[in-house]
Amino acid sequence: MKFGVREICDVTFKAAANNQKVGTKVFKKYQPVFMIDTARTSSMEQASTTVYAQGGRGYTRLIAWEGEKTMTFTVEDALMSPMGLAVLSGAGLIKHDMDNSARVHVTLTKTVDENNKVTVDLADLREETGLETATSFIVCNKIPMYATVIGSSGDVKDFLEIKKLDEAVKVTENESCDLEVDGESASGKTVIVDFYLAMTNSVTTVTIGPEAFGGYYYVEAQTLFRDEKTGKDLAAELIFPKVKIQSGFTFSMAASGDPSTFNFTMDAFPGTTMCNPNRKTMCDIQIIGNNSSAEDENLDCSCNPDQDTPSFVETFDGGVKKVPATAAALTEDEQFNQDKAVVSKFLKDQDEEITLTIVGGVDELKDVEPEAGWGSAKWVALDYNTGESTIEGIDYINRGTTVTLGPDDVADAAELGLGAGHLLVWVKADLAKTEPATFTLKKDDKEINVVIKAVDGE
Repeated sequence: MKFGVREICDVTFKAAANNQKVGTKVFKKYQPVFMIDTARTSSMEQASTTVYAQGGRGYTRLIAWEGEKTMTFTVEDALMSPMGLAVLSGAGLIKHDMDNSARVHVTLTKTVDENNKVTVDLADLREETGLETATSFIVCNKIPMYATVIGSSGDVKDFLEIKKLDEAVKVTENESCDLEVDGESASGKTVIVDFYLAMTNSVTTVTIGPEAFGGYYYVEAQTLFRDEKTGKDLAAELIFPKVKIQSGFTFSMAASGDPSTFNFTMDAFPGTTMCNPNRKTMCDIQIIGNNSSAEDENLDCSCNPDQDTPSFVETFDGGVKKVPATAAALTEDEQFNQDKAVVSKFLKDQDEEITLTIVGGVDELKDVEPEAGWGSAKWVALDYNTGESTIEGIDYINRGTTVTLGPDDVADAAELGLGAGHLLVWVKADLAKTEPATFTLKKDDKEINVVIKAVDGE
């Protein structure tokens, strides 16, 4: 089969590790983070260094050695999104709320009335922000305001201050905001008023810090290869198991010429693909041809997405997940909390880090009290599978206190449908958000330290 290539790629960036944070979001391993479906061009380039043994008559090349192989995958995107900019630059994305509103800069050209005032109404702010259906805006009184006096020819004549508002002013269909220009004989003059709005809706802030750089991702690029013989387009996919995005970029903002494009330049590194943890590659190219076989129907499609989470001989070979919301003995509010929870883990040596991501945020959970005397809190139940036939005889160490697990602990787990080797762990998500829960399990020569933290998710 021979084929030609004349098509761009749709590129999907996936998290390279569990608990990978991009902006304010936390992703599980192989979870899609960002997709480019508006690419203009894409290219893959491989380079290497060659050195030679040379000698004899004419000092000819005798033997060649190749090494220092590099591979670069570059995608030029026609459009950009806030998440794309976060992936490209390592920037953070700020989600604004009532406790953390954005300050949006506004400039309006207005005429000062006979009372030395400038009236700002809803139509002005709709036009300036482009939010044509907005019903209200808040004019911020915390930041100084200014008025620049403009002459008839458009030149700057003077700089005036605007008197500070006593409080923030809400501009609606029926209410405007009067800004008083602090200056004599300002009446009738054309000024550019400079002030700020406090906003939470319709605003996303991309913040690029000095320590922020592009991260590592698992990349899959889908394209088409055309078969020479049939002229049919064949589905093809380029798989890069580990790329590092170069953080350099240039935005060109001009009133003429072609619009700016956004280049994602990725250095490829050896890594293992999702379903083949035993072989390292820099890139796999899959081409789906014309032939089909009924034998494909019964192939084993199992793979090991947790390949970077090894088990260790001298630690507990188990796992963790949330107790299903349908488990017996859970109250309605407890079931609600279970539905909101997403559990992921990272295992390294003898430490296990568990992240409890709460969809909608920890504050959305219900206050419950699983056992009398525990206190009402935003509890979430975890199923910790030790990998043992029973948890009896395992030492549970918490804050310096050691308790040997016994039949009562097995019964507690069984009440929610868990097996004898499973430990029922209740976590205060509201506390674990600021102070991670920790405990140690120990038995004979096996030991593991567990850290559980809670984070807000979407």
